[in-house]
Amino acid sequence: MKFNGNFDELKIALAFTEKDGTWTDKDPEIKQFHYTNGVIINWATTGSIAVTHGSDDDRKEVRAIIECALRLHQKSNVSLGRTVKVTDDDLYTEPNKVNLTTDLLKNQARDSEIVIALVGAVGTELERIVDELRKRLETFNYRAEEIHVSKQVIPAITEVKLGVGPPREYDRINSLMDAGNHARLQSKDNAILALGAIAQISAKREYETAGLKTKSRQAYIISSLKHPAEVDAFREIYSHGFFLIGVYSSEEVRTTYLQKSKRIMNGDISKLIERDSDEHLPHGQRTSDTFHLSDFFIHLDQNNEKTKNSVWRILDLIFGHPNHTPTFDEYAMFLAFCASLRSADLARQVGAVIAHNNEILATGANDCPCFGGGLYWPQYDENSYEIIDSPEKGRDYKRGYDSNSFEKERIIYDILNHMDNAPEKKEELCAALRKSKLDDITEYGRVVHAEMEALLACARNGISSRSATLYCQHFRVTTAQSI
Repeated sequence: MKFNGNFDELKIALAFTEKDGTWTDKDPEIKQFHYTNGVIINWATTGSIAVTHGSDDDRKEVRAIIECALRLHQKSNVSLGRTVKVTDDDLYTEPNKVNLTTDLLKNQARDSEIVIALVGAVGTELERIVDELRKRLETFNYRAEEIHVSKQVIPAITEVKLGVGPPREYDRINSLMDAGNHARLQSKDNAILALGAIAQISAKREYETAGLKTKSRQAYIISSLKHPAEVDAFREIYSHGFFLIGVYSSEEVRTTYLQKSKRIMNGDISKLIERDSDEHLPHGQRTSDTFHLSDFFIHLDQNNEKTKNSVWRILDLIFGHPNHTPTFDEYAMFLAFCASLRSADLARQVGAVIAHNNEILATGANDCPCFGGGLYWPQYDENSYEIIDSPEKGRDYKRGYDSNSFEKERIIYDILNHMDNAPEKKEELCAALRKSKLDDITEYGRVVHAEMEALLACARNGISSRSATLYCQHFRVTTAQSI
């Protein structure tokens, strides 16, 4: 390696190593950095850098770290009054003259590994989105690899029971759903399929002499996620390198696709769609809840040009296009998400926004209404110098229970108590009742829906909501009827 800068510039480039060793003067012409693991970095005034002593593995690791640090230092153009060039047969980048912070971040983001996951209801042609993502990522010089959860991850984690003979498509899909549920239940981890996909990403990475290394300009497309815990796992591990795309396709379009392309009967299609949306089991499929966690959304129909443009815009946003700003619909949905953050509901937090002519009229969240109108807000208490919720039993979380869930349980136990003649069937019936439409009852809750609170906010302030548009994170039939 060769570094065409002075010693002070080299120390700046390798400042992060100071906690791992010390610099010494071997002679007037050579400086040495002694690592605690025995490795020595030798720098000569001629600019040459040599890594000596220590084990082979330690030397290789230190050399890889130095090369990376010098490359980033050169790119960020940090110098004491002049441009520094780092040269080597495999290590040279033209100097640039951009601000340290922005240039460093841009180059790291531009070359980094990214993970794009898809979520869509059963029958959604996610293959079309995957193909389009591959094509568009190539224009950014990214390689794209797909990891298909149902084909690659589930069979690697648990047994998929397909029965004897060629399976019908309905049986195949249903068996994969069963296998996914079994994996979550047995592992006691609802993110197990995400962890399986992450393990496959790790297995695909390049092992170089310096150890495990992420691929430069590599994208992984995960098809597809079905549980919110899977999203949480990806976001925890990949942070800003993970993006979730929700792909919406109408039930009519999905039904037609499953009929014509997959040869599934109408009755079986209805069963799959209902099961896929929400199985009402902690370890079951929860596609609907997962969909709402998406960073981007695509409306998939028969308009291929529209689909291409949607994918292109999303990738432009991911790679930091400076002039792409949100549409008003996107902005309003973002505000609906922000409104949900003020909810302390024990079940789920929902936000809503009412807008007209690209103007925000009101916001709402699902929470307990307070006396005089509106919702409870935490307030600063001058006596305790703390921000507190009051009154003591104002919101459900202060009471410690959700009144709606409490009443639903009372109904279930009331039904079971009237079955004195068949006690052996109580457990089976209890499980069936919890999976039934009884779970959709909302009449006993103290919480006002986010949509209704947004409408009430308009009413309290004398704002007409006629011909306005309501934006909400969740869709409920009962709320829509009230509206």
